[in-house]
Amino acid sequence: MGRLASLHQKRDRIASRRGCRLLQLLLAAYCSRAQANKFGIFVADLPSKFNRDLLNVAEERSLASFIQGGIGPKMDVALGVRGFHATYDYSLEVVMHERLLEHPYRASTSASAEVVFVPFYAGLALLIHSQNAGDIKELESRLWEYLREAEPDILLHPQRYVLPLAKVANEFVQEPLPPLGVPAWGSAILRHPFLGSATFVTIEKHPGSSPVCLLMKGQSDARCVQRSHAAHGKVDASLTAARIIGMPYPSYFHAPNASDTQPPWLRSRDVDTQEGGPYQHCFVGKSRRTYDFGEMLMPLRESLTEQCRRHVRCQLAEWTGAPELVQAYSRATFCLQPSGDTATRKGVFDAILVGCIPVVFDKQQLHGQYEMHMPAPEEVSVEVPEEHHGTCLEWLDNIPRAKVLQLQASIARSAPRLQYATHAPSPQTHPDAVDTLLEGLLSNIPGSHNQAPVDECSLSEHN
Repeated sequence: MGRLASLHQKRDRIASRRGCRLLQLLLAAYCSRAQANKFGIFVADLPSKFNRDLLNVAEERSLASFIQGGIGPKMDVALGVRGFHATYDYSLEVVMHERLLEHPYRASTSASAEVVFVPFYAGLALLIHSQNAGDIKELESRLWEYLREAEPDILLHPQRYVLPLAKVANEFVQEPLPPLGVPAWGSAILRHPFLGSATFVTIEKHPGSSPVCLLMKGQSDARCVQRSHAAHGKVDASLTAARIIGMPYPSYFHAPNASDTQPPWLRSRDVDTQEGGPYQHCFVGKSRRTYDFGEMLMPLRESLTEQCRRHVRCQLAEWTGAPELVQAYSRATFCLQPSGDTATRKGVFDAILVGCIPVVFDKQQLHGQYEMHMPAPEEVSVEVPEEHHGTCLEWLDNIPRAKVLQLQASIARSAPRLQYATHAPSPQTHPDAVDTLLEGLLSNIPGSHNQAPVDECSLSEHN
C-alpha cells in the first residue's frame, strides 16, 4: 500500500498543475493496470486437447480459417473501409480466447481474479464429432477431471467459471439416452452435474421456434407445424443450473487499431427525404430447403421473397459469399432478418455493423437474448407486427424519416460493443463485445472491481 499511497500523492501534485495532462494519463494507465491485476479475469491454461488440437482438426477439415486470432483472413468488400475479415460463424470460442489472452484485465493467477475463463472449444468439438456424441461426452468428462484438480474452487463457486459455446445453447442441453448415457446428437454439457452450474456464454441464449411446412416427395399438399428448437423455444431452466449469457455472433467487421479507419456503421447512406418512403430494403436468404424426403418451406420467408420481388426498392439475394452480403446490406436502410433454424440470425449483427437497421418479426428473436450487449433491442431494430407480415415493406416505408435517423444514430452508438476488435482497446473508452461481457460479469460478482473503491486511482482535474 505504501507504493500506492505514494502514487496518490504524486497524482495530487500533478493534478494541481495545469498543463500536465500527459503525465496524468500515464499515471492513470498505471493505476488502471494495477486495478486490472487485482480485479480481473484469469485465462485457464488447458491441455491442448481441449482447444488447440480441436482447432487444428477443424482447419485440416477446411471448416474455416482461424488465422489472425480466430477472425480469419482479411476480406476486400470494396467499401473503402479496413477491418473486414472472412470470419467463421462459429468462431466465438477462438475469438474470445485470443482476445482475453491480450486483455488488460487479465490476471496472472486464478486466486487473484474474480472470473476464470475456461477456453474449452465445445462448439468446435460438436462440429468435429457431430456423428459421435460419445466422443463429445468423453472429452467433457476429461475436462471436468482436469478442472477438479487444477481449479478446485470450481466445486465451491462454479458460476465464477466462464465457458464459451460457439453454437446455440440448445445444442448443449441434449438428453442422455440409455444405456450409455450419451445423447443421440449434440452435447449434454449444460446438464453436467458440476460443469452445468458454471457460467456459459453462447451466440444464442434461447433458440426459439418458427412455423415450417414439409412437402413430402410425391405429395401435393404441405404439412405445416410450429418447429420448436427447445421446450417452448427456451432452454428449460429445470434442465441446467448454468447461468447462460448471450454473446453477439462474430460478424465480418473487427475494429482495427487505426485512427484513420472510419467504422462502416458511420458511413453516409441515402435516407429518403420524402416521408412515406420508399426506403431501400434488402433480404438475403433462402425460403426452401431440399432434403431426401422432400422440401421444407418457411412461409414467412416465402412471403418476404415475393414482397421483395414486387417492391420498387428491395434487393433480393441468395447467399453467394460474405463480400456480396456486406455490399448488399451496406446499401440498404432496412435489412430483413426472419428466423431460420433458430430464433435470431448472424445477419442481425452483419446488418448493424454496416449501419443497416435489422427488421425482426418476433419478440423472441432479440428480446431476452443479449441483455448485456443489447439491453433495449427496440433502439437498434424494428419489429414488424404479425398483422403486417404480409405487407412488411409497405409498413416499413411508412416509418417516419425522423424515426429512421434516430435508429441509425442508436446503431452508431451501440455497434462498437457488438463487434470483436482486432486489438486490445481501452475497455473504458472503446469497449467491444468482450469488454462488455467482462463489465457485466464483474459488476455482478460480490467484491468485483466495479464494486471496489477504484476511485482511489481516478485522476480528475483540479483547479
